[in-house]
Formats: sequence, structure tokens, C-alpha cells
Amino acid sequence: MADPCSSHETWLSKLRSHLAQEVYSPRTSQRCVVVALHFLEFLAKRHIEASAATSKHVEDYSQQAEQEYRRRHGHLPDYRGWRPVRTSSVYMLLRLVQGQWPPPSVSATPAEMWREKICGEYTSWMSGFRGLSPVTVLDRCREARRFLEWVTERGTGEFLADCTLVLVNAYVKERAGSLGRRTLHSLPPTYEASCGGCT
Repeated sequence: MADPCSSHETWLSKLRSHLAQEVYSPRTSQRCVVVALHFLEFLAKRHIEASAATSKHVEDYSQQAEQEYRRRHGHLPDYRGWRPVRTSSVYMLLRLVQGQWPPPSVSATPAEMWREKICGEYTSWMSGFRGLSPVTVLDRCREARRFLEWVTERGTGEFLADCTLVLVNAYVKERAGSLGRRTLHSLPPTYEASCGGCT
């Protein structure tokens, strides 16, 4: 295995260049680099190359980071975006290292492959064209996956282009019914507007 410090600095340098090129704020860039360094150190302690990192390693790292936060502060992080902020930084690093992230699923069904293709294009559009923050992209992709799974369960997935406003409103109404008031208030205003007072 190559010298971890040298390897870390190579990837962190590429990450800094990417953040500068995408015009991230200095504060966000610094946070991304610090989280990426912690993740690389986490991998190095387990003798894992960043190029071989998997979703399981990201999850293990996230759990360890939460435990360390709890040890220092006496409680788990108390705001919703704490974990996504960290995982989005790790995902950005892994996209640079591995070329794409998340890695393609080997045993994906045609429906899963279809959803991942759409979500991948949606992610690229939000990040590249719209320039949205990693946390926003992550949250919106999660909701997009839920919607695509929902339409697939109803046998309408392959006809997504034919989705009507009635179908979208049915999903929003069903989804809003499963959210607590606090969670619903944290959603974008357009989500509640689409719901039309269904809560």
C-alpha cells in the first residue's frame, strides 16, 4: 500500500481544485476537505485504499463520526443536516477517486437500474447546471428515488414521461401523510404548496 499521507494529499489537492473550480464558498470547501481527510484516515487505519471504498465503509465512517460527536458533546448531533453534510463531502471525494459514486449495483434489477440512471442524470443537472449545494442535492435525490419507487410499484414507472399532475399530487398527498409536522415544515415551500393543505 502506498504511503497514506502522500496518497491523502494527492486526493485532497484534487478535491480542493474541484471545489475551487465549482466555486464553493471557502467555509464549505474547508469543511469538505476536513471531512474528506477524516474519511481517508478512517480507511487508512483499516488498510483500505480510497479506490476500493464501498457504501459500507461510508456507513461505518458515518456511525463512527456520530459516536465521536456523542463522546465529545454528550449527545448525538441535534440537527437534521449533520450527517448529510458529512456524507456529501465523502461522496464528492469518492466521485473524484473512483470516477462515479455511488458505484453501480452489480445485482440491480432493470427497475433499479432505470431509477439510478434517472437519479444520476438528476444529480448531474442539480450539481452542474443548477449549482445546488451537496446537502440539497442529496435530499432531493432521496425524494426523487421515493417518487420513482412509488410510480414503479404502480406499474407506471416506464411511462414516467406520461405522468400527470394527478399522479404527482397523489404521491405528494400520500407522502405528506407519512411525515410529522416538523419534517413537513423542513421541506421546500413548493412541496407543501403541491400538497394543497392535505395535512
